[in-house]
Amino acid sequence: ETLAGLAFGYYTTLRDLLIDNNMNEESVLRPGTILRIRIRVTLTPTLTPTGGPDSTATPTPVFQPPA
Repeated sequence: ETLAGLAFGYYTTLRDLLIDNNMNEESVLRPGTILRIRIRVTLTPTLTPTGGPDSTATPTPVFQPPA
């Protein structure tokens, strides 16, 4: 593995990987080295149904003839 390959695989940048691990472009990655990897999280909002009518709906008038 390379640092650039790890950065790509974890959707981060080589720069962030180097900074977070006090490394530079000349650093050697050895087996057993523990790295801190910053990951990006994208939150997707979800809608929760209320189960009731839409409270923002405009009422529709209904004609009712006199009784």
